[in-house]
This record gives sequence, C-alpha cells and structure tokens, in this order.
Amino acid sequence: MDIEIRPEDQAFAGEVQRWLDEHLVGEFAAHRGVGGPDDSAAWDVRLRWEKELSAGRWLGLTWPPEYGGRGATLAQAIIFEYLYARAQAPYRVGVQGQDLFGPTLLMFGRHEQKARFLPKRPGSRAFRSGRSPTCSATASSARSSSPARGPAPTW
Repeated sequence: MDIEIRPEDQAFAGEVQRWLDEHLVGEFAAHRGVGGPDDSAAWDVRLRWEKELSAGRWLGLTWPPEYGGRGATLAQAIIFEYLYARAQAPYRVGVQGQDLFGPTLLMFGRHEQKARFLPKRPGSRAFRSGRSPTCSATASSARSSSPARGPAPTW
C-alpha cells in the first residue's frame, strides 16, 4: 500500500526516510519487524533503538516542543508511522506510554504532574505502561484504592 504525500509534507517525509536509511542499520536492521505490544523479543536491542529514536526526536512527534516533541501535524505523524512500518523498524518498547499515557497527561494533567511524569524528551527514560522484559504481568494486574467518596457508582 502506498499513500499520497501532499507537497507541503514532502520535505518531512524525505527527512524521515533519510533518517531511517542512516540509522536503521547494524543490529537494528538485523531486528527488523521484531517485537509487538506483548512481546519482549530482543528487548535490549529495541530499548537501544528507542533511545536512538529519542536522540533523533522521533518519539512523541505530536507532543508540544516544550515537552520534547516536534509539534508535528497529524499528517506528519501518519507519514512517520507509514514510513516506519514500511521500513519494518523494531517495535518500540515505550509505544503505549508515548501514545496513550503521554497524550492523556498532556491533555488532562496538572502542571505538577506533567513536570514529574513527562520526560523532557520522549524515550529518554523508561515510559512503558508497567511492563518489563522479565515480567509478563502488566499494569492491569495492579490494584489501588482511594478514600470513600460517597456511595459506589452502579454500572
């Protein structure tokens, strides 16, 4: 499948493709297509790849620049993901944190929460939805409680 890239996004697409061509080499190229949302295969390689992406500012593309993103448009984010998938780059270890938790915190978090939990550059520290390569448990197994605030809601 090919997508049509608008003229105003051609330079961005070229930048993405050049970066992938220059950086998806060696051990990263040897692990093309490796990993998935519940797969710890080649974890250490994928973690190094994620740090490489972070150094290139390719994580959190749509995040505001003050939080380490590029402030990319939706079209640019789609172009990046398309070219990334076409290159069969390794699956990112922090994708859930960057694509789910991060944007939620950006939208609804208080300033103090953003300062505490959002890295200055996405991918610069572990940001992984409660998963580690040595533990198959996920954050869904965590339990929490809070003080009672009236009657429990009925669903």
